[in-house]
Parts: sequence; structure tokens; C-alpha cells
Amino acid sequence: MMSSLLLVRSRSPPSSSKSGQIKNTCLWRRQVATAFTSLYYTTQAWRPLRSENLLSIILNSVHFVLQELRPDDPSRADAEQIQAATRRATALTRQLLTFSRGAEPAAVSLDINGVVRDLAPLLVGTLGEVGHLELDLAVMPCRVKLARDNLEQILVNLAVNARDAMAPGGHLVIRSRHVTDASLERAVQLTVRDDGAGMAAEVAAHAFEPFFTTKPPGQGTGLGLAIAYGIVRKAGGRITLQSSPGEGSTFTIWLPESDSPSQPSLELIDVNPPGGAGELILVVEDDDGVRAVLERLLHELGYRVVASADADQALVLLARHPVDLLLTDVILPRRAGPELARLAQALRPGLRVLFMSGYTAGELARGGLASDDGWLLHKPFNHQELASKVSAALAAPPLAVPAD
Repeated sequence: MMSSLLLVRSRSPPSSSKSGQIKNTCLWRRQVATAFTSLYYTTQAWRPLRSENLLSIILNSVHFVLQELRPDDPSRADAEQIQAATRRATALTRQLLTFSRGAEPAAVSLDINGVVRDLAPLLVGTLGEVGHLELDLAVMPCRVKLARDNLEQILVNLAVNARDAMAPGGHLVIRSRHVTDASLERAVQLTVRDDGAGMAAEVAAHAFEPFFTTKPPGQGTGLGLAIAYGIVRKAGGRITLQSSPGEGSTFTIWLPESDSPSQPSLELIDVNPPGGAGELILVVEDDDGVRAVLERLLHELGYRVVASADADQALVLLARHPVDLLLTDVILPRRAGPELARLAQALRPGLRVLFMSGYTAGELARGGLASDDGWLLHKPFNHQELASKVSAALAAPPLAVPAD
């Protein structure tokens, strides 16, 4: 069914000839249709990791297509529709991963401000042209004990809800503060406010219930706020909602303040980070489609790239080339990403490493690394997330990969 719908809507091709004329429509539509069909059956079989690879390919392939299409091209609306649908599928896949993981990611001391800055490119992409992101963060670090993956899940879910509720030109404001709370004593307060349609009191009363949604069929799962509620409560905090029709919605989260030093974070001050200056990146990814997408995106960002489908070939390339950054999938055939990173740093001390995966903290922990995933590119990823993580990884001190 998905293939038929996409092919019927095919009008103009995505690539340009030398004369500037667009061509190759059917090929592009077939590729997208095939990917979506595979994605459908994959998620039906509860294999979200494979889905994240497919989503990474689709999301960035549509980005490439939109770069080629003129603003007035009749196919642009189709491409933007695919992009929006893929973003929704990305959010759903992450929710499925949260429910399907055998173990919760370990809580660590982290700075909410750093995580928000790191996640800003993804939030901007989630809002699209509908809304603008504004950050109003406390000057001092806001440390809490929480799994980074869980905090990112909360922020993405709230951003998706805000986008769907706002009219074009809306604003999403994320605010952090140190507060004194009657029940928590010293606490960190995180506020996420939008100026969208808002909701009536009787609707807001059910907002945190699993599978409750006011969105049309096919546009909401009713899981996002339920997940956020569960994460906050498990961390010893609380979350509230204030909303009224026409006045937008404000979600306020209180979490106990942590006294422990925060884990290293790839904090990004610039929502649109600069590209590279010719640094050499070794990409290790066994999925051919994802590897091709990464190579093209990194070239566009100004980096040089060598790529491998497995760890053994990667070590050969590392011995031959002055690599600045190892960008490797966590799960690889024969040798996993953490093992490759240890061998690579033994071969080239001080080498910077950035992992990428759908399954995050658990796989890193089994590889002997800290369960915090601040040094991880989440799949599915878009071009902004990739640019942010790579830029920050190159600027930060090398990740210390412990020996066996």
C-alpha cells in the first residue's frame, strides 16, 4: 500500500540535468517507496534498530532532494510531506525503543543546559518552518541525575507536541532554573512552553494517560507524554501541565538537583554549527545506505572521508591515513564499535571517537564504556545532528576508551 501511494503521487524528478531540468522521478519515487515499505514490515516485526537505519537514509535522502528542487517546483510539496512523515516515524521509533529495551539506561549526573544545547539542532528540525526555538537557560549548570537518553526523549516528545499545536510563526521556549521546592528542597526546574492552540481543562486532565491523544488517526500514538511522566516520576521528580484554549501549553518539570559533577557533554552553543576545515573522518558503518549518506553529508560539510564496512578494514585504513575522528557504529560484524575504538586509540593515541547507534547506553556499557551517551550520534539522525556532533567531537578532548 505504501508503495502505491507514493508512486501515484509522483510528478517531477528530484535530480537536475546540466540544463537545470529535473529528471529521474520514477527511480527516486521507487527508492523512497521501497524504503518505506521495508520500514513498515520491519517495525511490524519489532526490529526498531533496522528501522532507524532506514529512517536515517530516508530523512537525509529527502534533504538531498530538497536541496535540488526549486522553491516553486511542484514536487517540493511531495518531498516536504515525506520529510514530515519521516520525522513523525522517527519520534515513534524512539518511543518503541523506549518500551522495547530490556533494561533502562543508567542514570548519571548531567547538566540539563548542556543536553538542551546539544539537542537544539534536532529540535529546530522537528519544529520545521512552523515554529522558532528559544533557549532561556540558567547561567550555572543545572545538574540532575537522569539518563541522557531519557531527557532527550522528553524534550523531543514535547517539541513534537508543540509543533503539532502551533500555527506557522509560533514559538517554543525552553527555560531552566535553580529553585527551592517544598518537596524536593534544592531542585532544577525545566519549563517547556509553546504558544499553540492549547487545550481545555477536561482534555489536559488526561494528557499523561497512555494512548490518550487528540490528534487525528495516524498522527499521534498517545505515548509521548506518558513516557515523559514515567521518566520524571522514576527520577524522583514531578511534571505538570498548564493549558487553556488559545493560550498555548506550559509543561513544568521539577527534578532533584545533583551534587555530583556532570558527565562530559558535547555542548553546542551554535544551533547551526560550522562545517569542517578538511579534517579526515573515518566512517565505519556496515549498512551500505547509511554509509553512503554519511559520506555525502560529511563531504558537503567540508570534511574528507574514508569509509569502511567493518572494523578490520577500518584498522587498515587507520594505519594508512592521518585520521582526525573515528565515527563508528556501535554494532558491527565480528568486532563491535567499542572494541574497534580501543584498538584504534592504541594504534593512534589521542584519536577522537564518536559512536552512532539506535541502541545506546546498554551497548556502550557492555563494551566497557560509561553508560552516559553524550558521545553518541543517535539514529535516526539528520544533517544538523551529524554536523553538531562531529563539530563538537573534534573540538572536545578525546573520549577515553578503557582497555579490556
